[in-house]
Amino acid sequence: TTGFHVGADVRFAFTDLIGIKTGLTFYQRGGEQRFDGDGFQFFISDSGNRIKATGNRRLILEVTNSYLDIPLTAYYRFGEKIEVFGGGQISFLVGSVASGDLQFQGQSAITNTEIDLESVLLDYNYFKDGTPNPESLRQANNAIRFEADGNRISVPETITGYYDFGEKDKSIYNILDVGLQAGINFYLNRGLYFGAAINYGLLDATRDTYDVSRVESNDLEYIPRDDKDHHLTLQFSLGFSF
Repeated sequence: TTGFHVGADVRFAFTDLIGIKTGLTFYQRGGEQRFDGDGFQFFISDSGNRIKATGNRRLILEVTNSYLDIPLTAYYRFGEKIEVFGGGQISFLVGSVASGDLQFQGQSAITNTEIDLESVLLDYNYFKDGTPNPESLRQANNAIRFEADGNRISVPETITGYYDFGEKDKSIYNILDVGLQAGINFYLNRGLYFGAAINYGLLDATRDTYDVSRVESNDLEYIPRDDKDHHLTLQFSLGFSF
C-alpha cells in the first residue's frame, strides 16, 4: 500500500564527498491481505462461546503501520549532483490500523446452520482494540443476528481487530524492526534534491501468536503457522539540505 514519510537528518562529513548521516523519520508501511476460498470463520456468541463455521471466506484487508525510524547510513557524492547511500535503520512501531471487508457463506460445525454474511466492515486499531465483550455484542445496533449450534450470535456491522481471538496477547505487529536501506539522491541545486530508496526489514513483522491458518483449525482452536512477514518499501523523497 502507499503511505508517506516525513523527517529530518543530520550529516557528519569526513570529506567533501564522504560522510555518514542519521536522523528521525515518521514512516508509514503496510500491505494488503487477501483471502478467497474454502476456509473457516469463528463467531463469538452472545454468551461468549466460540462457534466455528466452514465454507467460503472472502476477505480484503489493507494494513497501515506507522513507525519512527532511526537510520544510520554512509553516503558518497559524485560531484555536486548525485549522492548514493546505504546502511540500516531501527524502527519503532507507534501506530497500527487496518480496514477492509469480510464475506462468508457456509454452515455451522455442529447443526449445519446456513450462515450468509454478505458484507461486514473491518475497522482495526491493533493498539486500542480488545477482544469482543458479549454484552456489547448483544447490544450492538444493526448487528446481523442468527442462531447456530444452540447459540445466539450477533455479528456487529463493523468488526474490530481481535474479534476472532479469545484473548489479546499484545499487538499483532511487533514493536521493533531492524532493516537495511540503500538509495540515491539527485540534487537539483545546492539545496533541493529528489531521492529514491529501498528499505527491507530483517525481522518478522508479526507476532507468532497471530500467525494462524485460516483453512484448517483444531476444533475450536487455531493451528499456528510459521509465517515470516518482512517489510519491503520503495521510498521517494523531496528534500532540502542546508
